[in-house]
Amino acid sequence: MPGLLKDLVAYVNQPDDGIAMVRAAVAHAQFETIHPFPDGNGRTGRALLQYMYLRSGLATAAALPVSAALMLTRREYLDALDATRVVCSPDHPSRSRAFSGWIEQLAAASDHACRLHDRLNTHVDALQQLWAATAREHRTRTSSAAFRLLAKLPTNPVVTARSAQRLIGSTERTARNAVSRLAEAGILAQRSAGRRNRVFECVTMLDAFTEASRHQPADNLTLLAAPAPRSTADSGTDASQPPLPKRPNGTSIGSVRSFVYRA
Repeated sequence: MPGLLKDLVAYVNQPDDGIAMVRAAVAHAQFETIHPFPDGNGRTGRALLQYMYLRSGLATAAALPVSAALMLTRREYLDALDATRVVCSPDHPSRSRAFSGWIEQLAAASDHACRLHDRLNTHVDALQQLWAATAREHRTRTSSAAFRLLAKLPTNPVVTARSAQRLIGSTERTARNAVSRLAEAGILAQRSAGRRNRVFECVTMLDAFTEASRHQPADNLTLLAAPAPRSTADSGTDASQPPLPKRPNGTSIGSVRSFVYRA
């Protein structure tokens, strides 16, 4: 087994040549055939897929939820991997034929993962607009620490005063007030007892992760679409107020580790 793993590592890290998705498919199938661990081989193999995608540039800043897509057709996924296990010379045509079904399935799963990724990003944008509107209704200034914390919730849906302090670069007192402000607005909910070291959750964000982790087609997800912007007259806000800060370039819901490898 050590020799097989050494060969696989060399293949994974060699300079990219050929079709990136084909290389990722081969690496994943090889790892699953070696099956080096008593448990967790499937998750580790799908993590290897993500590494190959990122390394080759097929994915950039975010990990695509390919695992969730593959689990929609779990039986076909396992059968396709089994079909790759043929005994023949490296250049025999039967080897390419054996891999064709798995490569096609991975391509379809990756396409589905992209659609799921896009829907989740749209949902996050919609949630941020709703949070901003709710915060303004509770007289939260757009220049306040609470408003800055809103922009951090998609990638940090569970916060404490200390973590909020780090996220927005403020004093602990300012961070604690920001968390309390969002809790009063119903955007955060306390999930720990007592008054010390309190833990708060952004329930709507966690609900999105739960929905996304379900084994269902991306088009069936019950996620929000971005709402149409309200007029200044409807919103009761000053047109000069700045909008909620955008997520930094390259940050996406797919980069949150809550569901990518959950399947």
